[in-house]
Amino acid sequence: MRSLFKPAMSVDEVFEACVSNIKDETFLNKMIESKPFIIADSNTYDNLASSRCLMDFSSDIRIDKASMKKMYEQKLVGGPGRSFYNIIIASPPHGKCPLCGERDATNLDHHLPKAHYASVAITPYNLVPICKDCNFIKLDNKPNSEENVPLNPYYDNIEDDRWLFAEIGVENDKIFYYYEVKCPDWWDETLKRKVHNYFNKLELNKLYSKNALIEINDFIDYLLDIFLTGGVEALQKTLEGIANSCERSRLNSWKTALYSSLSSNRWFLTEGIKYYMD
Repeated sequence: MRSLFKPAMSVDEVFEACVSNIKDETFLNKMIESKPFIIADSNTYDNLASSRCLMDFSSDIRIDKASMKKMYEQKLVGGPGRSFYNIIIASPPHGKCPLCGERDATNLDHHLPKAHYASVAITPYNLVPICKDCNFIKLDNKPNSEENVPLNPYYDNIEDDRWLFAEIGVENDKIFYYYEVKCPDWWDETLKRKVHNYFNKLELNKLYSKNALIEINDFIDYLLDIFLTGGVEALQKTLEGIANSCERSRLNSWKTALYSSLSSNRWFLTEGIKYYMD
C-alpha cells in the first residue's frame, strides 16, 4: 500500500465551501446546527486513526445521514466543494490507487463508509482516492474489530519494512508466480492481521500474479539472451539490478518482490529459466 500525505485542508474549509450555495433554509440550518458535531467527530477520527483505534469511533447520533449524504454528493462532489474533491482525487503519486498500487485512482472512497459514519462524510482524511476495482471490492461494510478496519494510506505507513514477497512454482511444465504477506516479527499482532486482511480482501495475489506473468513474458527474450551469452552469473546480476531499481522506487511493489525472488532463486537461475526456451 502506498502512503499518502493527509489532505492539506481542514474540515471547516470543506464544510464552509459545501454550504456556501445552499438555498434551502431548512437544510442550511440543519447543517449549521450539525457543524460543531462534524468538527468534533472529525478531530476524534484523526486522533483515533493516528493511534490505530478507529474501531472505537462512532458517528454522533445527532447527525442526519440523509443530509450528510446530500452534502457529499450534491455539495462536495457536484457543488461548490468540488475543488477540494479534485485536490484529493489527484493526490496519489502518478495517479495510482494507493491500495493496489497499480490501477488508476478514479474514485473517492469513504474509508469509514458514510452509510455508517455520517459525521465524517466530508472529512478530508476519511476520503481516499482509490481505483474502481478496489472501491467495488471494499464495499461499505462496517468493521467489527480493529483488525478489520481497512488500512488508511493517510495514517498507516507500512512501506518502511518489507512485507510483500513473491514465490515461484511450476504446474504442467509452466512457471507461475504467486505472492504472499510475511510481516516483520516486530510488528504488533493487530497490524499483522490488518495487512493480511487487506491483501486477501483486495485479492492482490490474483492481480500481482497476473502482472508478473505478463512482465516476464514481455522481457523473457532479453533475459534468455543474457543467460545464453553470460550464464547464471550474468542473469543473476541483471535480475539483482532490476530488483534494486524497483526497490528504490517502491519497497513493497509486486515488481520488487518478483525480481528479488528471481535473483535469489537458484533453481530459477539454473533450471527455471530454461522453461522459457523453445
